[in-house]
Amino acid sequence: MGGYQGKVYNTPEEAEEFVKTTVDAHSVVLFTKRFSPYCYKATSAFKSIKVQYEEVMLTGRPDCQIIQDVLLSMTGARTVPRVFVHQKCIGGGNETSQLNKEGKLKALVEGKDEEQPTAKDESAPKQEEQQADGEATKDEPAEQKTAETTSDDKPAEDAAAEQTPTEEAPAEQAPADEAPAEKKEEDKEQDAA
Repeated sequence: MGGYQGKVYNTPEEAEEFVKTTVDAHSVVLFTKRFSPYCYKATSAFKSIKVQYEEVMLTGRPDCQIIQDVLLSMTGARTVPRVFVHQKCIGGGNETSQLNKEGKLKALVEGKDEEQPTAKDESAPKQEEQQADGEATKDEPAEQKTAETTSDDKPAEDAAAEQTPTEEAPAEQAPADEAPAEKKEEDKEQDAA
């Protein structure tokens, strides 16, 4: 059992040239890793419609990380699989499988679908594929979420402003009668020292 025997790309520029050349030379290209369920979904989708594809297996390659970084800059994600159809990234395993279920994948490969989705345009989360790839997720902070809506179709902030205040005081505010007593005890401690 030996290691990777092919050409190794040591710089991002070399790896980018390799990725672009490979994608330009084939109508369907999949960048995959062994034992990934998402890579299996993508390859199975193409096999089910009897479409030949070029598979670039990244497992065991010394330049795997460099190639994935290039895929990130090209597609907006470094997870695998990265699936290219006619030089456009259509996403990963979930997107490829979904296109196949909808009957759109074969038309896309045959060039009959004019509106080809691209990975950078997709807003679907990639968390499942990142977990399969072993990458940490880099989700947006919770503060940057889009406005949630209530049953009245008003943003949650507007609905909250319309609600009447509750009887409970916020946890960080002490009742007004306790604040002076605490201050007096602090003064006594400082005087004693």
